[in-house]
Amino acid sequence: MFLRGFVQDLRYSWRQFTRAPTVIGIATLTLAIGVGANAAIFSLLDTALLQTLPVHDARQLRTVQVVTRSGATMSNVPSQLFAELRKAPQSFSGVFAFWRMKMNLDAGGDTSRVLVQFVSGGYYSTLGVRSFWGRLIDERDERNHERVAVLSHSCWTKRFSSDSNILGKTIRLNGTPTQIIGVTPPAFFGTDQGISPDLTIPLEDAVPFANVWTTVRLQENVSEKRAQLEADLALQRALNAMRPALADYRESDREEILSQHAVLTPGDKGLGLALDPYTPALRTLMLLSGAVLLIACVNIANVLMARFDARSHETGVRLALGASRRRLVQQFLTESAFLAIFGVVASLGLAFWIQRALVVLLMDRDVQQEVRFRLDVHILLFSAAATIITLVLFGLVPALRGASSDVSSLLKPNARGTSTLHLGLAKGLIVTQIVASLLLLSGAGLLVRSFRNLAVLDVGMPVENILVMRIGLDQREGLPAQPASIYQELAERIQHLPGVSSVALGWDFAFASGEENKSVWVEGQPPEQGQSAEFNVVGPGFFSTVGIPLVYGREFTRRDAWGSPKVVIINQAFANRYFPSQNPIGRHLGDEGEKSILKYEVIGVVADSRNMSLKRSTQPVLYQALLQDEWASNVVLHVRTAKNPLLMQNRVRSEIRALNPNFPVYDLTTLRERRSSALRPDRMLALLASFFACLALLLSAIGIYGVISYAVGRRTREIGVRLALGATRAAVLWMIVRETLMLVAVGAAFGLPLSFICNQVLKATLFGVAPQDVLTASASLAVLVLAGTAAAFLPARRAALLQPASTLRAE
Repeated sequence: MFLRGFVQDLRYSWRQFTRAPTVIGIATLTLAIGVGANAAIFSLLDTALLQTLPVHDARQLRTVQVVTRSGATMSNVPSQLFAELRKAPQSFSGVFAFWRMKMNLDAGGDTSRVLVQFVSGGYYSTLGVRSFWGRLIDERDERNHERVAVLSHSCWTKRFSSDSNILGKTIRLNGTPTQIIGVTPPAFFGTDQGISPDLTIPLEDAVPFANVWTTVRLQENVSEKRAQLEADLALQRALNAMRPALADYRESDREEILSQHAVLTPGDKGLGLALDPYTPALRTLMLLSGAVLLIACVNIANVLMARFDARSHETGVRLALGASRRRLVQQFLTESAFLAIFGVVASLGLAFWIQRALVVLLMDRDVQQEVRFRLDVHILLFSAAATIITLVLFGLVPALRGASSDVSSLLKPNARGTSTLHLGLAKGLIVTQIVASLLLLSGAGLLVRSFRNLAVLDVGMPVENILVMRIGLDQREGLPAQPASIYQELAERIQHLPGVSSVALGWDFAFASGEENKSVWVEGQPPEQGQSAEFNVVGPGFFSTVGIPLVYGREFTRRDAWGSPKVVIINQAFANRYFPSQNPIGRHLGDEGEKSILKYEVIGVVADSRNMSLKRSTQPVLYQALLQDEWASNVVLHVRTAKNPLLMQNRVRSEIRALNPNFPVYDLTTLRERRSSALRPDRMLALLASFFACLALLLSAIGIYGVISYAVGRRTREIGVRLALGATRAAVLWMIVRETLMLVAVGAAFGLPLSFICNQVLKATLFGVAPQDVLTASASLAVLVLAGTAAAFLPARRAALLQPASTLRAE
């Protein structure tokens, strides 16, 4: 009986939809935009926060971390801790360590740069991963000290064209012969979402890395407390073994290290190194798109209630003929469910394209290639739940109203009761739209102003006409980098090219992360003050090439090479903090305490520049001499040109290949593009927030237009009487617009205080503007008032142009 009634309801719903395809199409599109945007952003958050690693029983994995006395947490733990954990584990069925770095790959053709992962012998066995082709790395490879490699499936298909004869082939990694022994399964990307190493090789000795990432697998039926205790005891043994090597450290630094304790955190989702930086922006976008969905829901609710009012006579007839009120509610909910099906299908299709757009706009190129839209259970459940809740919730309102209405009132022509109720509820929903729109507009305004402040920020160095690129110098593991003569010859070759003004080498790019930091001991300062500074390693002529002014002292020269006295250059912020009211030239500093072997003499002071991080205030920076660092490799070449720097890239590449054809050149760009890339997350967040705000404003304007048009239609007789009694057309126009402005005023009364509270979420993202910025709030309100006035003008004008006689005659 129920099934037959349900089938009848489906047929009836289909007939209703075919009678009003435009209305249903608009409702479906509105729903698809709202749910699709939320599903796309949720899919990225799902990848970053919810999806587990594609390994056996990932819930049993634990990441080993160390926590310092000051509360700092580090996921890269001392290699001695890994050595202690794997000796005789009682609580763990497996222990492995790993590390990643870029290396030069020579597979018999051009040398390219690849991401290589070093793993201990228990890596694949602990994860429960089996090979797709050949075999995987195990303890034998670690003990035998033979260089072997396992290819990722994507590397095998892209770089080696799925060569079935790949096993046993020898390649060269940083010049070292390496034999390929296997290929990983297609679904296995590694131990971090968004990062997929191209090759994996044995971690023969973890000590040279100093710190490694370490993961354990818990034994069955082992308590978290027992496992935690074993990890902490292993750390204490490791720290005792490290104690002699810390003798020359500053006492505060030494105690900070020796007071560390180990913690085990869930490892089923990996370390999160690639996607964690994007999580705050995605959460912000999720809130913005959620507000858009709320506005879309309001529009759909008004559409459904308007359809109910249009069908009120039909509803009354059905009730008069004996239809039960439960049956009537079932019919309305069936229509809502029917609309939900269209909405889910459309939203999933739209979510795919929105997600790809978000990945391209927000994420770095390396991460873009690893993040894919996967239609998993989480996405399906989210989309279905968002759609069904939206339609059932808002479809239930007209259904219950129809079931509870008096039959005689429904059968009366031009009945007012239900319409008045609908109008009051519709206006209340419009106020909700205005509040949500004001939140979006104010948030978008703050992000746009923040980006503008960053875009016009003086970074302390000119960014025009500078070509930059990273050169992967061939460094064998455990051996020093290329001799200083290579750096000098490289700089000289390029310096003599026509159109090149100056050349310099550096260890890092300008506008990089700015997170390279080291403790320093400053001569004349108490050793326990915890001094620290950012640092970079640069070659001769670096500051004149990039345009950072030298305040006093001198730059590095070729004489500042390996074997000569150690020298450094500091910035003005370093001098102001650690040498206040003093001349720092000739003073000394070190990085391992007063007895440090590495003691540097300050030879120059340069102006402050935001060449590492744009948002942070200028920090103390020390620059070390590149020619005095025998371990420096993969240097960044800075080339200042007289004309467009991109026109010089082929000539520069040719000179590098002429020096050594095995030196791969990558990350080639200009300094202007580097700055633009540094601004990209803020630019894209401002752009996307503005898009959502404009979409919300458009949906709100459509909602206001629909409700005001409906209200004007219900008040035709009243307006005709007013005009007949002498009301001017301007007065009628103002009456309608004034009512709209009252709705905007009520929404602003709720929305402005709420926006000041909600904008606190953006505080960490903003630069140069406060979350409670009055100017932004005022501008957002002004835009909303204009949009509301424009939406109400057409129905108000239509009301003002009514002819009183014809209107009253029709009534």
